[in-house]
Amino acid sequence: MSIFNSDRASASPLWIPGLLLTGFCFSACTVDDDDLNNFVTRTVSQSIAAASPVAVNDQYLAFPASEATTGAGGTDFNGDGDLIDGSMTVVNLGTNAVVELGVALDPAVGTEGMAWVNGVLFFVVSEAADGTDWNTDLDMVDDVLVYWHVGEAMATYYDTLAGTSIFENNGELVYVGDTAPVALRDSNLYAADVPTASSAPSAPRMVDTSFVDPGGDGISVSLLGASNGVAWMTLSEVAEGGNMNGDADALDTRVLGLFGTGSGGEIQVVPQTLRTDASSVEVITDGAERMVAYSVDEITMGTNLNDPALFAGAWKPGQCVGFEDADSLDEVLHWLNLTDYTADSVLNAPTNTGLVGGGQIYSLGAQWLGVVSEEAYEGTCDLNGDGDTHDEILRWVETLAAPLPVTDATKLIALDTGIPGGSGGVIALDGDLWVAVVDEGADGRDHDGDVGTDKEFIGVLDPNLPGTGWNFDQGSTTFIQVSWMSPDPTLESRFLAAIRESSTGVDRNNDGDTNDSIPTFPIEGGSPRELDFPGVSVGVERNNAGITTRGNYGYYRISEADQRFDYNLDGDETDTILQRVDLTGGSQAISMGVLQNLGLDSVMVGRGPNPKAIVWMAPEGLEGAAGTDLNGDGDANDIALRYARIP
Repeated sequence: MSIFNSDRASASPLWIPGLLLTGFCFSACTVDDDDLNNFVTRTVSQSIAAASPVAVNDQYLAFPASEATTGAGGTDFNGDGDLIDGSMTVVNLGTNAVVELGVALDPAVGTEGMAWVNGVLFFVVSEAADGTDWNTDLDMVDDVLVYWHVGEAMATYYDTLAGTSIFENNGELVYVGDTAPVALRDSNLYAADVPTASSAPSAPRMVDTSFVDPGGDGISVSLLGASNGVAWMTLSEVAEGGNMNGDADALDTRVLGLFGTGSGGEIQVVPQTLRTDASSVEVITDGAERMVAYSVDEITMGTNLNDPALFAGAWKPGQCVGFEDADSLDEVLHWLNLTDYTADSVLNAPTNTGLVGGGQIYSLGAQWLGVVSEEAYEGTCDLNGDGDTHDEILRWVETLAAPLPVTDATKLIALDTGIPGGSGGVIALDGDLWVAVVDEGADGRDHDGDVGTDKEFIGVLDPNLPGTGWNFDQGSTTFIQVSWMSPDPTLESRFLAAIRESSTGVDRNNDGDTNDSIPTFPIEGGSPRELDFPGVSVGVERNNAGITTRGNYGYYRISEADQRFDYNLDGDETDTILQRVDLTGGSQAISMGVLQNLGLDSVMVGRGPNPKAIVWMAPEGLEGAAGTDLNGDGDANDIALRYARIP
C-alpha cells in the first residue's frame, strides 16, 4: 500500500507514486498566473440564497438570483412588487455575459426544477410567485414550464405542468403535463426534444404507453427520476381503476413504469410496486443495453419475495437454516434488462435476487449488484455470525437468471452506513472491487488484530475471486479510517475520501496533532484488492470534505480550524476554504477563497465533454476581518456566486 510520503510531508504535498509536490498558496489565491485566464476567479453581480439550486452545464450557469439580498435594499427583478423571489439568471462561463431573465423560479422546487438539454435551459415557474399568467388561461395558479436559449433576451412559455420535477433523459426533457390523457395508450408524460443545439425545442410530444390501461382512457404517472437514458415513474391503480401489479387488490399507488433507452419509445409498465417515491432505482449501462435495478415492496405485492423456498438450496446462508424469513414486510432487490423486457415481458420477466434492500443499490458494471441488507428484515438470521441480528450487511449477487448470492459469513460484514459523503458506506470501484467501511463494533469480529472491535476502516473485496476474502490492511499494517467517502463523478477507477490522520499514525499536515482528516483520491493499487491513497496533506472539514474532481483537478473544503492556519488573512482560523490541486502533479495546490459550508460538493461543474468553469458559493461575511463586498452591491452580507475557468 502507498499513502503519501511520511518522511517528506510538507504543509500540503500531493503524493502520487513517483511524484511529490510541495508548497501551496497561503492566501485567498483568487488569481494565479495560469495561461488563458484559467482559474481567474470571477464573481456574479447577483447574490444567491444559501440553499438555492444551481444548474451548471459545460457552457452556462443558471441560478435564481436573490431579490432580497441583491443591491442596496434588494432588487425586484421580475417586477411583481415584492422582493421575495429567486429570479432566474444565466451566466456564460466562457464570455462572462449575464442575462437576467426576470422570471421567478418556483420556490417549491429544488434542483429538479431546472435542467439543461442540448444548450437549452428549462425551468419551472409558479405563476403565483411570478405574478404572470404565462399560459394565458386568465388565472395565475399554475405551475408552468419555461425555456431559454442563447440569443434570446427573454424566457418563453413551453407547457403547463401537473408536477414540478423535470429531468434530462437521453438528450431530451421529460416532465408531467397537465393535459389529461383521454384515449387508449395516452399518458400525461411528455418529452421536449431539442433537435438543434441552443435553439428552440420541438413542440411537446406525448409519450405513449406499451399497454392498455385498466380504465381504457390513458394513464397518469408520477415522474421520480432519470439517469443513464432511462426515466422511472409510478402509476396508481386507484387512479387507473384496475389491478396492474397482479396482486389481490387494485389499491396500489406505486406501480413501476420505465421510459427511455431500450423501452421502444413507450412507457413500459413493470407489474411490481415501489414502497415510496424515494425508493432507489439504479440504471446501469452495458453498451447499448440498460439494466434497471430496483427494490420491490412486499407489503403492496402481498407476497414474501425473499422466502428461501423460491430459490436454489445454495441461495440460503447455512446459519439461516431454521431462521428463514416468513413475512411480507420487506423490500427485495430485482433487476431487468429493459430491451429484453420490452421485447417480451413474460419471457424476460424481472429477476428476483431475494436480497433485502430498500436503500442504495450498487453495481460493478453489469455483472454484479449489491445492496445493504438489515439482518432484522432477513427473518431472524444472523448473516455475519456475530450473535445478533442488528447489523447492516453488504450483500451482492451476480446478474444471472438464477442468482446465488454469497452465503459465506466471513464475507458478510457489518457496515458503517452513516459515513458522510453519500456513499452509504460502499463504493463500487473500477467495475471489479467492493470498497466498504466495516464497523468492527457492529460486526463483532476483530479485523485489525488489536484484540478489540472498536474500529471502523476500509475493506476491499473482489467478487470475481471467490476464494479470497476481504482485505482490510491494504498490504501493510495500516488500517485506513475515513470520516467522509464518496464516489468520484469523473472516474470509476477512483473514489474520494477524507482519511483520518490517526489511522496512519502520522501528523500529515504538520499542525502538531493527528486529529485531522486529509483529502485523498484513492485508486486500486499494484496488488490485487489493495488501494493506493494519493492525497494532499491539509486538514479538510472532517464530515463535510466536499471532495470532487473534474479533468485533471481535485477540489475540496479546507477547515482553517483543523489546519490551524488563517488562509484568507482575516485574523481568525474559523473559515472554510476552497482549494484545488492538479492531480497530474503539474502545479502546486492553490487555495481559492472562502467557501460556503453546505453538505454539497465543494464546486459545481458541467459533466459534458468540454466544461468551461467551476462554480461555488462564497459567504461575503467570512472574506476579510469585516467581510468583503465580493459582488459589488454595496454590502458584505450576501452569498456570492463565484466561478473560474478551467483548462
